[in-house]
Amino acid sequence: MSSVNFIIGNSYAKINYSRAELDSTGKHRKVHDWTLYVDILGRDADLVKKVEFNMGKTFSPSKYISYCPVKVQESNNRWRFQTRQQTYGPIRAKIAIIGRGGTVLRRDFDVECSPGGKESGIDSFVEHRPHKSLVPVPMADIDFGIELELSTSSSVTSDDVTKSIKAKASVSVEDVTHDYVAASSINDVWVLMTDSSLVCSRDTPGCNRFELKSPILRGGRGLQLVDQVIRALGEISSIKVNQSMGFHVHVNVSHLSLSELKKVCQN
Repeated sequence: MSSVNFIIGNSYAKINYSRAELDSTGKHRKVHDWTLYVDILGRDADLVKKVEFNMGKTFSPSKYISYCPVKVQESNNRWRFQTRQQTYGPIRAKIAIIGRGGTVLRRDFDVECSPGGKESGIDSFVEHRPHKSLVPVPMADIDFGIELELSTSSSVTSDDVTKSIKAKASVSVEDVTHDYVAASSINDVWVLMTDSSLVCSRDTPGCNRFELKSPILRGGRGLQLVDQVIRALGEISSIKVNQSMGFHVHVNVSHLSLSELKKVCQN
């Protein structure tokens, strides 16, 4: 049996009436912008598998599920499951905290629509059942692509990287570091290309810098290929990243409505 303490709360900001959107009835302005959260206290946030926020049938969707807590910047020991919404008035949300063993703890929370929001007192979640391994959230069957910005030592060339990925990840890769324009137009194989925005670290001033761009990938199978490629890169001893380098994910959202896109941006 394991336990963690938690706090339920909401932050709040008021939207200017002229900028606030109408609700689904077209009669009310959603002037209240709030984030409802469950903060796990301490370093055992992985005891919680997910948190469900049920806001009621007037919301679309009516329930939002948060799987991945984010660290609260102002604190070293708070991990936040959250959802951000806009309403024309306060609501009572039904919250379910689900542990790794399947134990469910339910709490109601009245969202405070006034400056400062509010927080509950410290509560406790106890997982009574044996823990199950945390597994990745199922990948939606949608198109996506990634870009990895990396560097290697001067002795490891782009050709070396290409050959290593081909051999260890079993995917098609082209070294197009000699032609940025051509590389940008290729979207059916993995591509190694240049990126002038990248800089070498101080300890490797003569590094080779490059960007690895994926083809258009889809769903869980695409995610599996990403895993294979990243593992192959991990076997190249001189692979390094620094603050000038990033990891970009592009997702096809053409099937989403405007309302759904807003929910993605908020959450």
